[in-house]
Amino acid sequence: MAESDFFDAFSGENVAIEGAEDDAFDIDGPGVSRTRGSGSNSQIYVLDTDDFEVGEYNITNSANEEVVLNIRSLGLSVEADEGNFTTNDAVTATVTSDTINREITADLLDSDGDVVDTVDATIDSDGEVSVDFGTQSETGTYTIEVTDVNSAVTAESGDFDINEAPEGDVSFEQGFITEERGDTANITINFQGDIETATLRVGDDDDREVRRAERSG
Repeated sequence: MAESDFFDAFSGENVAIEGAEDDAFDIDGPGVSRTRGSGSNSQIYVLDTDDFEVGEYNITNSANEEVVLNIRSLGLSVEADEGNFTTNDAVTATVTSDTINREITADLLDSDGDVVDTVDATIDSDGEVSVDFGTQSETGTYTIEVTDVNSAVTAESGDFDINEAPEGDVSFEQGFITEERGDTANITINFQGDIETATLRVGDDDDREVRRAERSG
């Protein structure tokens, strides 16, 4: 440690404090007052800041040298884009952070906490990034855990479900429909199998309407 040093870390990050062998470190800050040591045959103590509030912490060693540790919030969070996906849907989520240009790793976890899939991404200049795990064949309850690569700070989403996609098909009753401009067009859609809803797009990519069709009867 050197006198009057000042350095930053994110809440949840592990901070290595270097001193003399078997040194003692007094740590004082918001809600924290404790003494820790480097231990025998070591000059380093690794400080876990998981329970640290945002603010400044004074760290003083046995030689009365002091550094100030400024704890900031990374503001890392992740949320699945849907509460329910099917095995035909791409599983997607949005990751946000108070700090931009952060490399992250996103893990898709099953109900046992096992990693099913992993995606690497970078939080953009708007402080967010979308992650896409593609379709998943196994049904069940899942979560997503995101890790900031540089600080190892993590965040986890709430639970969401992946359900078996319904089997079946949809088709138009008529292959060609003509209607005067301004009139209402009746478009009949046939549902086969277990499918209950379908998305109908009318028009081209530049000018189109999207409607939700539901099975009746």
